[in-house]
Amino acid sequence: MQNIIQSTNEQGDGVLQIHIWNGDDTNTFVYYEDDGATYSYQSGSYHKRTITFDPQKREIVFNPVEGEYQSKYHKLELVGHGLDGVQLNRQIDNTNEVFAISY
Repeated sequence: MQNIIQSTNEQGDGVLQIHIWNGDDTNTFVYYEDDGATYSYQSGSYHKRTITFDPQKREIVFNPVEGEYQSKYHKLELVGHGLDGVQLNRQIDNTNEVFAISY
């Protein structure tokens, strides 16, 4: 999610909110972004990242970004729900490298 904008032509605040709900099973999500206007994604201009939530390891892994498109989001805001009292809420830099958040 992002903060409210009135049109896709607006910049926004550069923060992508990622909500994490606790559960018993490992889950994987693929985040995808491109310019939304051209066919440049066909030649590699896209931003694709796999995000994995592993409740047994108590870890969220952001795998390396695929593609050459620079995301419009420079920060990721993690919002945790039902994580056994752990406050996950934090902002981190949106880098293209792999990183993990333990809770």
